[in-house]
Amino acid sequence: MGNKETVQQMYEAFGRGDVPAIIDKLDANVEWDTDAPTDGVPWLQARRGAANVAGFFEALAPLNITRFDPHTWFSDGDKVFVLVAIEGTNKNGKPFNIPYEGHLWVFNSAGKVTKYQHVTDTAQHWRMANQ
Repeated sequence: MGNKETVQQMYEAFGRGDVPAIIDKLDANVEWDTDAPTDGVPWLQARRGAANVAGFFEALAPLNITRFDPHTWFSDGDKVFVLVAIEGTNKNGKPFNIPYEGHLWVFNSAGKVTKYQHVTDTAQHWRMANQ
């Protein structure tokens, strides 16, 4: 299985709410959103180690995601970059719509994710978390 197919499987698992299936694809020492943590956004915080990634999914719980559509894929060697359309409402019922959320996945030679990074509008995420 290639890296793109691994990411596709992880997105399918996300759709089912199967967090353990996602964590199974991660290297034990994965770096998760370590490049640009965003104050006030609980899901955009630096996490290190597969055991700590469940906290990312727990932080998403206040959001009601009604659309999660990975629509554009780029793959080059050990990297997969995906543009995802995301829509829903936040904990206060306010709608959000991000048509081009970027997700960068970096793999090791064993096919495990060693790094994951959002490439996104952090101001939009802050509004999702705080308004």
